[in-house]
Amino acid sequence: MYKSSVHMERPAIFKGRHNRSKGKTLVFLSVRQQQGYSELVSAQYLHWMTGVPLATLRDRLRLWYRWKYLVRRAVDDRGRAVFRYGIAARGQAYVNEVMPQEVYDELVNEIFEWQQRQRHNR
Repeated sequence: MYKSSVHMERPAIFKGRHNRSKGKTLVFLSVRQQQGYSELVSAQYLHWMTGVPLATLRDRLRLWYRWKYLVRRAVDDRGRAVFRYGIAARGQAYVNEVMPQEVYDELVNEIFEWQQRQRHNR
């Protein structure tokens, strides 16, 4: 259904830092949506839950939004606009159709291990 909406000039190799960060972010948001959570989340929350560096998220989220992998909404946070993000149809297609299953599994494991380490560090 989404094949035509995820056109790529070159195939993603999922080894580079930005592809791993994008992969972790999209996998996390995809799983979250599948679990029934519909509210959008902040860059800070994505960092806490995935381990993707906050500076990377702040730099890349706007691009992933522009490339239509994410949906975004500005919310008022004590007088300043803060963006919240969720997965868009194109991002879901990227996870389901472009990302190899072995990469998906690796990213899920990395996210899970990050979350376990964070629990032990509290």
